[in-house]
Amino acid sequence: YYIPERRRNAFKVLAMFPKLPPGFVPLLWEIALGDAKTDRKPAQEALKSLPNKAERVAVGLTNSRQTIREAAAEWLGNIGDKSAIDPLKAAFRKEKIEATKGILMVALEKLK
Repeated sequence: YYIPERRRNAFKVLAMFPKLPPGFVPLLWEIALGDAKTDRKPAQEALKSLPNKAERVAVGLTNSRQTIREAAAEWLGNIGDKSAIDPLKAAFRKEKIEATKGILMVALEKLK
């Protein structure tokens, strides 16, 4: 019963750090691009302070798992970094699944 609340609180506390403790960074990346949609956004918020995260998120666009590609596209659209336009376009050209193409298009629209 208390585990989801504790998890949310942990994400909030981590987001307050000016610099994330290095031990948490790999786990946060895994959650931020993972399958659990409820934890994805708080983990992304906790990673907000990291520099050059758009480059690392763009790597998720080439992942073999659809959920990771979609999470990466949504996150890139929310980050607002114009350097993500070219990787998003390349991912759009390669993508075969229409739903994922739609998410890529929405991310591109946010960046233009």
